[in-house]
Amino acid sequence: MPSSMSVLYDLSTKALAPLEARLVHSMEDNGLPVVDVDDAVDIIGDPSQARATLLQLEKKGWLDRVRRGRYILNSRFRTDGRPAVLTPAMRASGIVSDGYVGWLAAAAHHGLTSLEPTTLRVATTRQHRPTGVDGVRIDFIKVKPEKLFGFQVDKSAGIAVSTIARTVVDCVDRPKFAGGYAEIGVIVRAACDRADVSEIVDAAIRNASVSTIQRLGFYLGTMRPDRFDETSRSRLLAHIGKGSRARMGNDDYRDGDFGYQKRWQLQVNLSPSDLRIAHE
Repeated sequence: MPSSMSVLYDLSTKALAPLEARLVHSMEDNGLPVVDVDDAVDIIGDPSQARATLLQLEKKGWLDRVRRGRYILNSRFRTDGRPAVLTPAMRASGIVSDGYVGWLAAAAHHGLTSLEPTTLRVATTRQHRPTGVDGVRIDFIKVKPEKLFGFQVDKSAGIAVSTIARTVVDCVDRPKFAGGYAEIGVIVRAACDRADVSEIVDAAIRNASVSTIQRLGFYLGTMRPDRFDETSRSRLLAHIGKGSRARMGNDDYRDGDFGYQKRWQLQVNLSPSDLRIAHE
């Protein structure tokens, strides 16, 4: 019988030595899907032993290196019953230390869309090269530090992901990252049943983009007038100055398009059928 000091755990034939077990179980107990060298030093104590432990866990398959000095826990060998596979979203989230999975992937995560994104986009303050895993492309969208807000760590999924409110604002802000104008309508409609409109408005105001506020106001008023109260409407309008005219949709107006929305100073060159809604 092996000594408990030589092998503490033997799971999936991947034996863990004492320091390896300490690191893995500390990650699991604290809900840390990702670890870097500094984290390992904090857990183990000695820098040399910490680096050696990371390398051994990578060699045994417990950790996958997502970039230099940063590793993600390979859930195929996890002991806490969390996800059974290392998903593209987990890898995407694990690559950055200052960001979150957003846009269409976040909307899918929250159940706001039925679309399955083939590209995962991660908001971060640093430049990273695109990568991919399991046929899914991972793009990193550089944002200003003051715009890196509105996200949380979902421990059950092992990812940092934008909140529902922030997801809506991100999608309205960058339609091409959200599946297009029609899909944004689907996302907005569903989000209003999952989050307070006031929270969405808060996120839009903090995002500080007038054109995004204009589009959001149009979407909320068109998709969910039942949830778009006067207080929320007035708060958005207060951030749209005179002469802030913007355009949404095609370059040119066509018969049947919504046209100019005076309240929002927004030219909507899209028709009800383009957005899969009824023009009231």
